[in-house]
Parts: sequence; structure tokens; C-alpha cells
Amino acid sequence: LVHPGRVLACAVSADGSRIVAAGSNPAIRSWDAASGRELQTFVGHTAGVNALAFSSDGELLASASSDRRLRLWDAHSGESRAILAGHTAALTDCALGPGARVAVTASLDGSVRIWDLADGSVRHVLARTWREKDEGWFVSANDQGHWSAVQCCAISPDGRWAASGSSDQTVVVWDVEAGVAVRVLAGHDAAVNAC
Repeated sequence: LVHPGRVLACAVSADGSRIVAAGSNPAIRSWDAASGRELQTFVGHTAGVNALAFSSDGELLASASSDRRLRLWDAHSGESRAILAGHTAALTDCALGPGARVAVTASLDGSVRIWDLADGSVRHVLARTWREKDEGWFVSANDQGHWSAVQCCAISPDGRWAASGSSDQTVVVWDVEAGVAVRVLAGHDAAVNAC
């Protein structure tokens, strides 16, 4: 299996039949896991792809890119299903909840976003923001959040919790429905790059 450019992300479908990979080249490639035969190329991002995630049923593929977009694809045909935009810097990771009803994205802009995939809307923006008039950080809807770039995210199999790791050396556990931080896990002495 060969992918042009540096490989930054890969994923395996839940049934183990397909492997996808992406990286510094914005194209995503898919292979049959048993034969190694290339199945298709997903084209649409305008910058490198940093993360990939299959839905639990293998029907949907999510891709997070430095072009600041989360793209959702038909995992079999390679057709684009949705483009979700709103982050102000590169996306670093993505995760799909059960039934592909919700997606979580992490970004260098310091935010985590929880997306409703039924209509493509943002349910929650989980981030601290600088308020110029107050000359300080403002945290909307939660009293915690990351102070730096968010490097990774994950969602629990039941879709109730999300976790995000940051360059600020913490992991934040989020209540997906309420959009609030429930716990900050500290103790790392360097950036948290995977969770």
C-alpha cells in the first residue's frame, strides 16, 4: 500500500475490510485490506489531512484537514456527503459518535467542536476566548477548557463523553449533550498528542 507524501493518518473499517490513509497530500486513499487493491481516492481537501475516522457501521468516513474543514464521505463510493467549517486553524483530529449522529473535532485554534451530523450544525464550541474589552480569557458555557492548541479528541462508544488533549498538557473530559467540561486531567509534562 503506497500513499504519496508523508502519511499522517490511517483508519481501518470496523469489519476490517478497508484501510484508508492520508497525509501531507490532500487526497485520501482506500484499499481492500485482504488483497491490497486500491479501491478509490477521495478528493476534495485543499491541504493535508491530519486525521481519519470510520463510522461504526463503516458507511461513513470523516477526514480532518489543515484546510480547517471536516469532510464526511460515503466510505464506499468516495462521494462527499458534507463539509463542516467553522474552525479558524487546522484541524488536528476527529471522531465519530455511535450511529454517526455526532462528530467531534480538535483544532490548532484551541477549540473542540461538537457537530450534529443530521444537519451539519455546531452543537457546541468548547473553547476559551480572549475578550479584548475585559483584557482576559472568557469561557462560555463551561468553566474549563484548553489554553492552547487542541491536538486530539475521542468519543466514548455510547456517545456520552468526549475527551480532548492539548499542548497545554491536559486532557479535558466533556459531556457531549450539555457541552460542558466535567473533568480536567493533568499530570503530563509535555503536549498531549493522542487520546
